[in-house]
Amino acid sequence: MNTERFPVPGKGIAEIWLASLDTLSIDAEQAVILEPAEAVRAARYRFDRDRVRYRRARILLRLLLAGYLGMDAARIRFAYGLHGKPRLERETALRFNVSHSSGEAAFAFTGGSEVGVDIERVREIAEMSAISASHFTTRERLSMSDAGERGQTAGFFRCWTRKEAYVKGVGDGLSFPLLSVSLESGRCGAWTIQSFAARPGFAAAVAVEFPELTIQLRSIHSLDQLTG
Repeated sequence: MNTERFPVPGKGIAEIWLASLDTLSIDAEQAVILEPAEAVRAARYRFDRDRVRYRRARILLRLLLAGYLGMDAARIRFAYGLHGKPRLERETALRFNVSHSSGEAAFAFTGGSEVGVDIERVREIAEMSAISASHFTTRERLSMSDAGERGQTAGFFRCWTRKEAYVKGVGDGLSFPLLSVSLESGRCGAWTIQSFAARPGFAAAVAVEFPELTIQLRSIHSLDQLTG
């Protein structure tokens, strides 16, 4: 019989697991836990590297959920909201969200509160000014400019990940008007949004539908942490 290995986080706590998808070793037996629909989704990626990363992220998600729920990872079933936000098909207080970028992944879990997470590799992008103008509020753009020229790229991704985490948590997808909310204060209605330290060279943020937020960071170095 499977038992719960990880306690479900309490109210106002977001437990975030970080993993480097390119360095984890996953064998064929572990890949069997994926549903056919997940394999189909993986096949849609153009490059093999991205297909492998997607499969590894889904396997890790299933193993983590299995640890929280005390059930076989292969038996976990997902349902999806109107805009594609995943949730567990079974009735449970556990909420989760996943993000990955350039081989780095973040898995966020909460107990009873909706959650969204985003991680992005910090890099120069040609469209940064145009994206800022169309998606960031005046206050957010001023915060970027205050960081100086060298800090603007980091400021951009700090702001972007906070927006993405919030939108993913709300579950509105691309239909959400990003320009309508400023998240610099870390609060938006019932939601609390915080940036957190991910791998060097990456920006990350989490949003939780709760007035307080404590982040607990954990790293996955080996699958033995999840299956042993």
